[in-house]
Amino acid sequence: MRFDRASAVTSGDLGKWKAEVQPDWDIFGVANGGYLMAIAARAMSQAAGGRSPVSLTAHFIRPVSSGPVEVSVETVKTGRTFSTMSGRVAAESDSMTLLGSFTEPGLLGDGTLYVDAAPPELPPPEQCPRALPSEDGPLPPPMMTHFEERIHPEDAGPLQGRPTGKAMMRGWFRLHDQEPIDPFALLMIADAFPPAVLTPNFPWPGHPPWR
Repeated sequence: MRFDRASAVTSGDLGKWKAEVQPDWDIFGVANGGYLMAIAARAMSQAAGGRSPVSLTAHFIRPVSSGPVEVSVETVKTGRTFSTMSGRVAAESDSMTLLGSFTEPGLLGDGTLYVDAAPPELPPPEQCPRALPSEDGPLPPPMMTHFEERIHPEDAGPLQGRPTGKAMMRGWFRLHDQEPIDPFALLMIADAFPPAVLTPNFPWPGHPPWR
């Protein structure tokens, strides 16, 4: 299932949206946090008149499994440039609260931006390990069947049972079917990418799936 469909929301009562957490966007049976944030952000964006998320902070209260959820949204403040929105995701009870700023693309103007960063140097995607389906255990997580994630060979050691001694994780990411990556997908990607502090003692069952 495409990400935009898996994270879609529909409006319900005033200030409330409904969504269906899909069963295959999870890690060990628990919905990925970034995926849940994307669902909430879509509802908050609609409540903000279609403005896109600029920053979003989430507090996770309880894990969420697959099934229906309700997103309640309130407008904290609406300005010419930004809308500040609060959100709450509930399954059987409150599971996540959020606070974020939303704006319209291009509204900040075309002035000069100071960027003190550069993309990481990466080998071509085909030279970087990726998670492949395995019958030896629960890894890789089901959600990884929906995208292609490849890790720099120098950083993939912990994923292959080899320590590197470096807290670094660089790589490539793309959704299937050439689905574009929008601000909502970025929320999911930020949480779906392996953490830089991943240790080599992670209990991979059988052969590590990254190869």
